[in-house]
Amino acid sequence: MPSLRAIRNLHFVGRRTDKGRIGWLRELTAGAGQSNVFNVSVVRIGSRLHVAWRALPHPGAQRPFRSYYTSVDLDGANPAEIVDLTAHGAAHGVTVVADPKLFVVSGRAYVTFNTGSVKGEAKNDIYVMRVAPELCPPQRCVVHKRRRQEKNWVFFVHPDGGIGVVYQVEPLILLKHTGGTLGRDEDLKFWRLPPAAEPRPVHLHALGTPLYREGNKYYGIVHEKRRIMGRLLYMGRPATFTDLGRPEATVRLGRRRFVHSWSSLLPHRRRHNPRLFSATYFSGITKVGGEFLLGYGINDKKPGIVKASQKLWS
Repeated sequence: MPSLRAIRNLHFVGRRTDKGRIGWLRELTAGAGQSNVFNVSVVRIGSRLHVAWRALPHPGAQRPFRSYYTSVDLDGANPAEIVDLTAHGAAHGVTVVADPKLFVVSGRAYVTFNTGSVKGEAKNDIYVMRVAPELCPPQRCVVHKRRRQEKNWVFFVHPDGGIGVVYQVEPLILLKHTGGTLGRDEDLKFWRLPPAAEPRPVHLHALGTPLYREGNKYYGIVHEKRRIMGRLLYMGRPATFTDLGRPEATVRLGRRRFVHSWSSLLPHRRRHNPRLFSATYFSGITKVGGEFLLGYGINDKKPGIVKASQKLWS
């Protein structure tokens, strides 16, 4: 159950919905025949806003969900064609493209995704794929001592150049890039660095959005996971990572818990995931007009794009 402190610190991000951009996304996806749009990821490069999301290709379609990507000017002009990331992955032998999340390296847009949940002894994979200025083949990410199911790697620009990965929040664990070149048709190899602190017996937080960098600070949102009546509740928490890529790297979580609205917290019918109680699931963060722009999904059913003051991270 959420603690009394967590309930007191609820912050309803849906009150600052970016009506123009969420309206644009709904119109765009409806025009493409898509339904059940959710888990929006956003990133800004110059005057363009890059957007990825999950959806069903048409009403009545059966899961699994597909993943899509496009870009548009910040003022809503000059929208690009919608790219079916699932179809592009399948053309390169990757049949599942789940949880797409956008990030930027050297002015280029990339999406990271996983190949879904698997059963038994099977293992899934993490991939990275450049989507702008050109669409490239997906690159598999390989790490020693991996988990059976890998999800939610958070890529960041290393202060010495290249990339690094935030692998876990508590304790903070980073991955070092050891092989492969980003943007080429080859595997990316990583080495798991030892944590600076002892592991906690219970992990309440999981990684969420990619990160927005300002100097030596990286801003993002992690997910706080709680159980209610045997089901999972996901809330966002503002997270500030400092000195990533250095031995003194730290993460600090803000006290507020981000949820879309009171009604989104309530139990809902026709769940896609029977283990889910409620989820405001954050997938993207960028900055537009001096404020953060956040993308997320509401209970695996609806999209969210909101504005958020940077003061919420203090």
